[in-house]
Amino acid sequence: MWPILLITYRLNLLFSLKVCYRRVRNFLQSQTTETKPKNPLKSVTVEPIYPELFAHIGHEPISVDDLANLSQTAVETVLIQLLELELQDLVVNQNGKYKRCW
Repeated sequence: MWPILLITYRLNLLFSLKVCYRRVRNFLQSQTTETKPKNPLKSVTVEPIYPELFAHIGHEPISVDDLANLSQTAVETVLIQLLELELQDLVVNQNGKYKRCW
């Protein structure tokens, strides 16, 4: 039972960090007076922290269980990696499934 509680605590902590990160980022973006590029994808490229997992995520939503099977990784690890990819704004959770943002 303790491992489940630790994993839950860790996911809650990561989720809280994600919310804080987005609030700070949005605040900083609102304070910027510079003009934004027309197409941010052309000017900034972000390398995924977990390219192996990111390679399995496409534009069609895929479940966490399917990602765990494809990557041969534990579900708990996949959830943590997905959260970090969300922090990079590379993937988005849509109705419990994940897909690429762009």
